[in-house]
Amino acid sequence: MSDDIHWYFAYGSNMLEEVFVKRRKIQPRKYEIAAINTHTLCFNVMGVPYTDPAMGGIRLREEQEIPVYGVAYQLTSEDMHRVILTEGGGIAYNTATLTATLQRDGSSISVTTLVARHQVDRSWERLPSQRYMGLLIRGAHEKSLPIEYQERMVSQPTFEPTSSLRFRLG
Repeated sequence: MSDDIHWYFAYGSNMLEEVFVKRRKIQPRKYEIAAINTHTLCFNVMGVPYTDPAMGGIRLREEQEIPVYGVAYQLTSEDMHRVILTEGGGIAYNTATLTATLQRDGSSISVTTLVARHQVDRSWERLPSQRYMGLLIRGAHEKSLPIEYQERMVSQPTFEPTSSLRFRLG
C-alpha cells in the first residue's frame, strides 16, 4: 500500500455517510467495521453550552466498559488532512495512532483517530445532545455495528434543556 493511503477510525458523526461523504466531501476508498479494544466512547469534548454540550471522544477503557466501535475508512492523505481540518484538529481534537481490530476477520490495523485535545476528568464529561446522539445512532445502524453496541448508544443519556428563564438566558 502506498504511503499516500491512511486508515482513519470514525466513532462519532463521521460514521454516517450523510455527514462524512456528502457534507464533508470525503471519498473513502473503502471502509471496514472495527473496534479499538483499548478505548471506550465518551463525551469529553466540550461543545456548545445549552444546546450541544459535548461531542464524542475516546478514552482508555476500564475493565467493565465496552470497547469503542466505529468505521475504519481508507483515505488519501488529502482526504485525511480534510477530515482533521473539518473536525477541529488542533483545536478540539488531536490525532492519535491506535490499533483497531477489523470485525470481518479479527485482523489488526493501525488507524489514525481523533481524541480530545484537552483531557478532562471523567467527572467533567458531559451529556451529548439528542441531536448529536441521533447522528451516532443512525451512523451505527447504517454501518451495521454490533447490535450490543447500538443498544449501548440508544441507552446513552442525553442532555435535556430546561425551560427556566435562567437557563434560557444562559
